[in-house]
Amino acid sequence: MNVFELTRALVDIESITLNEEAVGNFLYDYLAPLAARFGGSVERVAAEPHRFNVFAQWGQPLGVTLSTHIDTVPPFFASSESETHIFGRGACDAKGIAAAMIHAVEGLLEAGERGFGLLFVAGEERNSAGAYRAARDGRGSRSPAAARRSTLPAAGGIPISAERFELGSTGSLSPTGTGVCAPAPD
Repeated sequence: MNVFELTRALVDIESITLNEEAVGNFLYDYLAPLAARFGGSVERVAAEPHRFNVFAQWGQPLGVTLSTHIDTVPPFFASSESETHIFGRGACDAKGIAAAMIHAVEGLLEAGERGFGLLFVAGEERNSAGAYRAARDGRGSRSPAAARRSTLPAAGGIPISAERFELGSTGSLSPTGTGVCAPAPD
């Protein structure tokens, strides 16, 4: 599935906050063969009943994790497409982003790169349940201990251990710079 098809497939799954289970299952099912093929792992990480994060990882140590959310604001509307744009709830925020991340990971894996992960969180639009869960267990962080050390009280304990990275012209992935933080939940 190319990045545009994947974007539309994700957009066409209704996932208004508190109803992310179907899109989470789709992502898990999409990533499982990729994890099996390239020696990675993928898991559902419970945030609340029927709500979970999807975390996939290839290689150790974990150098960088690409992350976004999988829920949307209401109302749901399915995808459509023009010659230059894809429309639909979540096309820009954040299902198109998720599709682009997955497409980039597919390219990195084909190029032999390892040491990175994907983290898709539930509940960003309302209660940040998935982000709070990720902060508690360090899933997607370079290490759980680093996640606990690298939190901002003002950001509700959201991890700030993600690093900037450079993607070289040959597909190489190099962590650089200093930590950054996610926006604080409401």
